Amino acid sequence: MPNIPISDPFDYVGAALILVGLFLVLTGLGLIKFEKIQVTSGPMTWIIGGALALLGAGLLIYTPKADSAAETAVPATPPVIAIQTTHGHYFTAFDSASQEAWAIRAETATIGDWEKFKLLCLDDERAAFMTVHGRYLTALDEDWNWILKAETTDLQEFETFTLFNADSGAQLDCTAVVASLYANQQARIALKTWHGRYVTAMDNTDNWNWVIRAETHELLANEKFTAVLLP
Repeated sequence: MPNIPISDPFDYVGAALILVGLFLVLTGLGLIKFEKIQVTSGPMTWIIGGALALLGAGLLIYTPKADSAAETAVPATPPVIAIQTTHGHYFTAFDSASQEAWAIRAETATIGDWEKFKLLCLDDERAAFMTVHGRYLTALDEDWNWILKAETTDLQEFETFTLFNADSGAQLDCTAVVASLYANQQARIALKTWHGRYVTAMDNTDNWNWVIRAETHELLANEKFTAVLLP
């Protein structure tokens, strides 16, 4: 027998209709009688009873149940993620003591502390990313050759990003991405900067040295990332 959970008012109504319907069917067929309940036996009674029972079964079976992904609990604290590039490497936020102070590169294929980012959803559903050093990911402009750094502790316009579905190109709300992360442990995303350009993971050719930039207006392979939820 199928396991049909009774969890909302429609389910209770359906169960009640089935019971009433079965009672009328049995009474209409003359199989049961109650002295204190006057129900006329006959075809009309059991036909009505059968219709009520079918209606009740329909309410039980076809009442939409909440989607499991939508029911996934989303903690109040921002998720910690790693951002994997199409090259299989992860964004790394360097510190001030490194050769390239506060630089963002994607050279390593392993996840350490410097590869961890807090995903912060803003009121307008854009996103900001905070590094383990307590600094925000920043998309610099043409004067800085469109590179990304993470030096500032101030959240301004250059530190905000619009999220897109990496596969369909559709714009996404930050909170929807967070829900997807908790439901699926990862999400395919692209990042568009305040300047209207997509974040790009450069490779190691032409002396790019795995740097992260945001110059292009096109969403191609190097602009697609996988956000991975971390414990």
